[in-house]
Amino acid sequence: MLNFWHSDHQHILQRAQQQDASKWLILLLLFLTLVMCFIAIIVEINLFAQTDFARMGHFLLAITTILCAWLFMHTIFAIHYAHDYYLALQQHQAGGLEFPKTPYPTYPDFLYFSYVIGTSAQTADVSISSRAMRILNTLHIVLAYMFNTTILAICINLVASFIQH
Repeated sequence: MLNFWHSDHQHILQRAQQQDASKWLILLLLFLTLVMCFIAIIVEINLFAQTDFARMGHFLLAITTILCAWLFMHTIFAIHYAHDYYLALQQHQAGGLEFPKTPYPTYPDFLYFSYVIGTSAQTADVSISSRAMRILNTLHIVLAYMFNTTILAICINLVASFIQH
């Protein structure tokens, strides 16, 4: 993980070249992972025990699963953005993202971009400048919206079930 934070643009390009063939498979696996997390959360909530102590344990497990899934989704998209950016530059095309005053963005820059997309469905100071990156960004926004909406629905259901008891 420490290498992730300290990788330079050449290291990112090298990793992108190694993983290029599987990039869409990784996004498909991400989607399937999120679906499985939702199933696990729903099962966990439905198995809430009657004692307060056990109920709190189930609740904390569900919250931890939600947080880990959310962090995982946006981190995978950040890596995907970084790899697509440097693969495009290698082919003498625009990277697709323009980071202000940052000629060679690193993973933390792409994490910043990804988490802003995940929290607000818009960009902050980073501009999207290629069609391919806009398509990937739209996929990210739709997936983040579905995730956030599903979590909201689960939370409303959870609060309603606590009120009934």
